[in-house]
Amino acid sequence: MNGYILKESMYNFINKIGAVSYEQIQLMYGNVYDKDTIKWSVKQLIAECLISKDSETDLITRRGNIDLSDFQQKQRTNAAWIIASMGVSKIREFWASDYPCQFLIITEDDEVYDITTFSAYTVDSLSMIVPIRRKAMLSEDAEDSIIHIALVADKEVANDIQNLEFDTYCILDKEHKPHYYDWK
Repeated sequence: MNGYILKESMYNFINKIGAVSYEQIQLMYGNVYDKDTIKWSVKQLIAECLISKDSETDLITRRGNIDLSDFQQKQRTNAAWIIASMGVSKIREFWASDYPCQFLIITEDDEVYDITTFSAYTVDSLSMIVPIRRKAMLSEDAEDSIIHIALVADKEVANDIQNLEFDTYCILDKEHKPHYYDWK
């Protein structure tokens, strides 16, 4: 990736998520670029008024309104740790999805993932919505080969959603590193 491609990729990463930390950007691109190149690209995008840096939160944000509630944006930013941990070299494409599913990801290995976030406050309502949305994504005779990841705050929330047929659940540690578990 040259500098222009990096800036374009970074711009798309930030715009699809809405708000990310510098650490997420570093994690996403650090397997291909050095820290100075990444930092320079962020500064260039800010100087070109394509992205902003929120002085209160220190988050790097897309320009203009983010059409999500603060809670939904926080959930999306948390889910972005999973994408960033995969790194730009593994991801072919990803899309922001409608709440509660945060992202759909296609990897260079042709694997497809979706990430859905849950909190203790959303388990009841999302337990009704997730199966309906998942069914709507696939035709009746299609095999569901998508790897469904539930991003949860803790194992208690994971236990509450065990019956929703996620392939795995993920908990971010204090450093935001994803840890994956199954219910077995």
